[in-house]
Amino acid sequence: MKKNVVIIFLFLWIISIPQLIAQNEQRIDSLKKLVSNTDSTTRKIDILIKISANYVGFDMKEAMDQIEKALQLAYEIKDTSKILLCIEYKANIKERYGKNEEAITIAMEGLKLANKYGDKQILADYYLKIGWLHEIIGDYATALDYFEKKLKIEEETKDAEGIAVTYNYIGIIYEEMGKYNIAIQYFKKSLKKAEEINDTASISNAYNNIGLIYDYQGKNDSALIFYNKSVEIERKENDKKGIADGLINIGTVYQELGNFKRAIDLFNEAMEISEEIGHDYGVAMSINNLGEVHMQLGNYDIALKYFKKSLQYDEKSGDKDEIAVSLMNIGDAHIHLKNYDSAFLFLNRSLEISNLIGDHSNKANTLSSLGSLYIEQKEFNTALQKYHEVLKLHKSLGEKDRVSYDLIKIGEIYYNLKKYKEAESHITEGLEIALKNDFKEDIKIAAELLSKIYAEVRDFERAYINHVLFKKMYDSIFTLESNKKLSALETRFELEKKKQEIEKQNAKIALQRKQQIILSIGFIIVLIAVFIALFFYRKVKKAKNIIGYQRNEILESNEELRQINEEIRTTLETVNNQKEEIESQRDKIEIVNEELTAGIRYAKYIQKAILPGSEKRKKLFKNHFVFFKPKQIVSGDFYWINELKNKIIIAASDCTGHGVPGAFMSLLGISFLNDVVNREGLTNPAMILDRLREEVINALHQKGTPGEARDGMDVALCTIDLKAMKLQFAGANNPIYIVRSKSLEKIENSTLTDADESVLYEIKGDKNTIAYRNNMKPFNTKEIKLFKGDKIYLFTDGYRDQFGQKSEKKLGSERFKKLLLEHTNKNMEEQGENIEHYFNEWKRDYDQIDDVLLLGFEI
Repeated sequence: MKKNVVIIFLFLWIISIPQLIAQNEQRIDSLKKLVSNTDSTTRKIDILIKISANYVGFDMKEAMDQIEKALQLAYEIKDTSKILLCIEYKANIKERYGKNEEAITIAMEGLKLANKYGDKQILADYYLKIGWLHEIIGDYATALDYFEKKLKIEEETKDAEGIAVTYNYIGIIYEEMGKYNIAIQYFKKSLKKAEEINDTASISNAYNNIGLIYDYQGKNDSALIFYNKSVEIERKENDKKGIADGLINIGTVYQELGNFKRAIDLFNEAMEISEEIGHDYGVAMSINNLGEVHMQLGNYDIALKYFKKSLQYDEKSGDKDEIAVSLMNIGDAHIHLKNYDSAFLFLNRSLEISNLIGDHSNKANTLSSLGSLYIEQKEFNTALQKYHEVLKLHKSLGEKDRVSYDLIKIGEIYYNLKKYKEAESHITEGLEIALKNDFKEDIKIAAELLSKIYAEVRDFERAYINHVLFKKMYDSIFTLESNKKLSALETRFELEKKKQEIEKQNAKIALQRKQQIILSIGFIIVLIAVFIALFFYRKVKKAKNIIGYQRNEILESNEELRQINEEIRTTLETVNNQKEEIESQRDKIEIVNEELTAGIRYAKYIQKAILPGSEKRKKLFKNHFVFFKPKQIVSGDFYWINELKNKIIIAASDCTGHGVPGAFMSLLGISFLNDVVNREGLTNPAMILDRLREEVINALHQKGTPGEARDGMDVALCTIDLKAMKLQFAGANNPIYIVRSKSLEKIENSTLTDADESVLYEIKGDKNTIAYRNNMKPFNTKEIKLFKGDKIYLFTDGYRDQFGQKSEKKLGSERFKKLLLEHTNKNMEEQGENIEHYFNEWKRDYDQIDDVLLLGFEI
């Protein structure tokens, strides 16, 4: 019975939760009253700083307002130490909300005042603050400069404790830069100085950071020695935060060694300690690492839950570095679960944050994950772009193991694309780095890939040599991998066993709780029932008198309702008959629609057969691409290619409308171009367009009378003479683009878009269309000298006019031109693939608004 009473009190306590939420506001109100009742200005400043601290975390504006009040009072009494304290708090608030640039500006104001004030300790503190803010934004050179200034002051004042701390900070900067050998030197300097003065906090910190460097370098035994030394000191000092952080680092090493059971035990211990002391960062890290272990064990659903929980703690703490890591881990889990859309979403969120805070290491990791995602989706060219970015970042960070892996991964993608020469080049470079640094896993992968490549190109001697190397690495790694797998199996067995025990215990507890809750609810229901019974007794008594009167009214109403019901029944019969007729008509319409759709699909094959095939295109231009994407099944855009009198004639046309109406117009256009060029022998672009317009006007009986069809087409048409290296162009509303090297002759009467080495020239057509219009004028031919390597593009407006899902704006001409220039150094086939991918990424789930056609070919 006592348990039930306790539950009832708990129930009543839950009702009072809003009062608990208001406690922080009450505390602030109490502090504000203290400000009003205090005569001492110095005391007021201290209280205002406390009020500001209470606002931090849920109201930045109010936190800043309170600290500004404190600062104003400090200026009034000319208390420089209080002024500097308030300025430092202002910078801290901005840093807390991720506004690091603003925090630096504020801290610089404090630094100027600290210089005038002359207190070297305060000056050193400001150097530390500004240096650390620069570290956060990735400006390592400036951060080092400020830490060196701090160190100089501490050496002048013989502040051994400060020197030990500063050495540690400098070591962290070099660690962030990937310069591990220099970093470890500074951590050892910090350790030596801390041991001289028996500064246990700095000693533990130095041990931990030395262990971290060894961990990064893959020296697991050394890392464990230094991590354990650090934790041993933290246990003596009873520093639970330090213990938790150290256990996480030790667990990470055991995870790398494949001892997953030991790693899980350490992460759980760290999590319990962190939860006990409210150390959110420690909780988040422990949970995140448990997720990583489950990823290695193949428990991707469980891993995803851990990563999501870790993200909640990271967002609570506001640590953008860790938020980015958690988002990346969630994305990785979604890749393994084949949830590619979700993976793309989380990885891009991680990338945005990494770019924002300048975290190049996590940016590289996230780009690598995006590369893996594109490989999963067989989008090898996009994956290649991502891994090239990753390689560049890892080279700048000096992470040789990652550089080796990146080069091999790029080579593997080239292998999948059957580009064996590029594959061999990249894998060989990666293998050289791996051999120099004894990266066994990378050597194994590289040797296996090279063996396959040489087999493909019939170089069996080198294929055999690399296969022998692969086998040697495989055998040396096998024992370690076997131990890891065995450990993983043991861990999974233990986890399953614990899971079953926990489920049994939870079921028992759940049953007890259920019984307690039922009793409690029963008790509450009885109380409520008694109250309700008393309340309604009087109501019922009063209602009895009313019921008799209402009964007579109801009897009268029933007859009226019976008559209305009869009318409704008759109406329903009529509606049902109409419904049957509608359903019958609907079925007929569906049959007609299916027949029409089947007919249109067949028309698609007819249209495809009429358009120039790949063999014909390759015969005329070896290096070219065609991006042709109808809005519906059939298209109103078409392209036409012919050869006459040693000249190549190419047209790209956009007919009025799209779908079936546009397709009919495209058939007319192709037919008329065949007649005008092949039968009449015309090769001059302007004359061809003039004749094409005449044929369209005659076929559609256009005379300019009101209400007649105004259908027509916009066309870009070129005649190319490869012997004379000359191009003639005429356009009906549509231009052409020519991209060529800056060093070559400029094209007159054109607009240009400049890039690093190339220029895009836009040669505009006439403001005329292929249809009847008032004041029609003849088309004009423009002649352009060609050079080898010139790239020519003909297109309709569908690509440029497409709306993007994110921006809800058109892609536009400027973006289109920059896209062409961006990919100009690639061969035309790769350009086509990149242009198609960009279009799909831009559009995403947004409806395609028009037919799309783009032709590109290289002279």
